[in-house]
Amino acid sequence: MVKGLKSILWIIITVAVLAIAGGTAYRFIASKVTPRETVSVRKESKVVSEPLSFYKGSDKISGKLYFVDADSLDVSLPTVICSSGTANSEFWCRSIPSRGGCAAFSFDYLSDKEKDRAAQLETVIKGIKGHKAVDGNSIWLLGEGFGCLTAANAAFDNPSKVKGLILVAPGFNPRDLSRKGKRYKGDILVLESGEPKSESLAKIRGMIIPDDED
Repeated sequence: MVKGLKSILWIIITVAVLAIAGGTAYRFIASKVTPRETVSVRKESKVVSEPLSFYKGSDKISGKLYFVDADSLDVSLPTVICSSGTANSEFWCRSIPSRGGCAAFSFDYLSDKEKDRAAQLETVIKGIKGHKAVDGNSIWLLGEGFGCLTAANAAFDNPSKVKGLILVAPGFNPRDLSRKGKRYKGDILVLESGEPKSESLAKIRGMIIPDDED
């Protein structure tokens, strides 16, 4: 009787060890691929988020790319890079793909210094162009809160890389940057709302995807 119980106990222990080892192996293998997470925005939309990281020297800039799952489509999407460093940028990135027909990237800055933030944003702009879901010729910047100045500076400093600039409740007139010797000929959209409301998203869509391109 005792011998039988010992056998059963050893079987349970063996199964448990294999399960733990299997789980560890799975996590290791999963870390080698790019995971995608389904994001619920609207019932009729399927938006996925994909973790992406870019390096500026030894600094790792991490974020998520949000887009309507278009694996079956042979197209690249206009992409909005959200510059804020606050939680609100993720709200924009969850809403823009489903209602705007484009991709959106959200990330957190590693520094509060404007010079460092500008360099990190430029690294993101350069790196994200290589993603298969991103149209490298249609990169847009969305600044929100204190991220507006960083986005505007990046657009004015890299006019050939940024097709349009979207500023949410900026505390300055972006055209004032021209007085500092900077020039930018791309479209600039200024929104007063601090949240991704329907009317704001409609304006963004109209700016990025004109009606004649639907």
